[in-house]
Amino acid sequence: HYPNNISYYVSSICDKIIIPPVSQLNLVGLKAELTFYASAFDKLGVNIDILRIGDYKTAAESYTREASTKENKEQINRLLDDIYEQFVEGIAEGKKLSADSVKKIIDNGPYTSVEALNAGLVDTLLYFDEIKRGIIKEYFLQPQISMADYHNDTLINESWKKIPTLAIVVAQGEVQSNNHKRTFFSSATDVTPQKMEYALNQAARDWDVKSIIVRINSPGGDALAGEEIYHAFEKISSRLEPIYISMSNVAASGGYYIGMAGENIFANPATITGSIGIYGGKADFSNLYEKISLGKELYTRGKNAGMLSTLKPFTKLEREKYFSHLKAMYDRFVMLVADNRNLPADSIDNLSRGKVWTGLEAKQHGLVDHIGGIKETLDFAASRLGLKEYKVEIYPKKRPLFVFPGTSLFSPLAALLSSDDEADIAESILPLGSAEFYTRLPFDILIE
Repeated sequence: HYPNNISYYVSSICDKIIIPPVSQLNLVGLKAELTFYASAFDKLGVNIDILRIGDYKTAAESYTREASTKENKEQINRLLDDIYEQFVEGIAEGKKLSADSVKKIIDNGPYTSVEALNAGLVDTLLYFDEIKRGIIKEYFLQPQISMADYHNDTLINESWKKIPTLAIVVAQGEVQSNNHKRTFFSSATDVTPQKMEYALNQAARDWDVKSIIVRINSPGGDALAGEEIYHAFEKISSRLEPIYISMSNVAASGGYYIGMAGENIFANPATITGSIGIYGGKADFSNLYEKISLGKELYTRGKNAGMLSTLKPFTKLEREKYFSHLKAMYDRFVMLVADNRNLPADSIDNLSRGKVWTGLEAKQHGLVDHIGGIKETLDFAASRLGLKEYKVEIYPKKRPLFVFPGTSLFSPLAALLSSDDEADIAESILPLGSAEFYTRLPFDILIE
């Protein structure tokens, strides 16, 4: 009912575009909004101490600064420029207009339905039930099915003949450890080593599976969890044909890391990828506790036992120790990229330092091999295997709820109410747990 940027972009290639008579075409272009909490934390008495490797690894700036660094501004504007050009060119191609004309159209948005019709942006104004009696009546003479049913039907092999299978293992969501504490705001689609290994083993046990395509839609997250997932992919790739990687909307930072176990990486032109870098740190709540008269005491045995306590800041030696571990993980990241991309580690530095790229830029820099979506990846894998006919299976396969009931609706609420230490409090405010390093995209991008 309210077509927006992305819906118009997709529909611009169609022969006819129809919207309701009373609606709005929200074709207005792209935007990026950043929020910075540093001043608010100062008022609360919270000190955020973040260590990072990569000038462009800007994820933590939201918690440590009052405004963007020049690197952050440069990166966001570069990404917006690239994605906006793709956005404009796609509409221009579909509507057979010049790019300049499309930009003027966008600058004059949003449009009412009548304005959109008068501007030639849509062809007809009809309610959905009127379409059945209108210009495309013949298309509604056949029974209709939902998009979900259509999608499922396309994956069903109606033949009794056994044919080879290409498995798609879906890695969607934040990269998290197996024991990550779920909160009310956690996603059920977190990518964990346990989930990924389960999906891979499901696929590998099927003798009809000839190859695995990993479909990544992840901004990254926990660095050590990403390493475990990479290792699981690496093990499977030695047993089956090479794993192929298909990047969806985003496969950046830890999402890019886990893709390094694959061979032949596909990305869409606007896929957000790269972000080879790492950060980590802790929150110091000592001033906040003092402001609210909350008594806290810390007793330790061992020189660095209290290193990650939220009751005090890092000492100089603690920060050096923490950074050395951060650097070791970053070096591992760079080494994996260098080996997978067949590039010297030194040259990876110019492409890393937390820099984020679109799929087109990543292809130019050698960070991905091909521009294309899941179909192109499947076609490529089938071609390499010499398959003229194949079926597709999605993993992990879901189990019926009556066998494995879902998590209780009360569990997230209970988790919120049962926090028993300051680490839980810190985690509810920041994406920082104890001793966790993050290979995580600095931001989330949503095109509406």
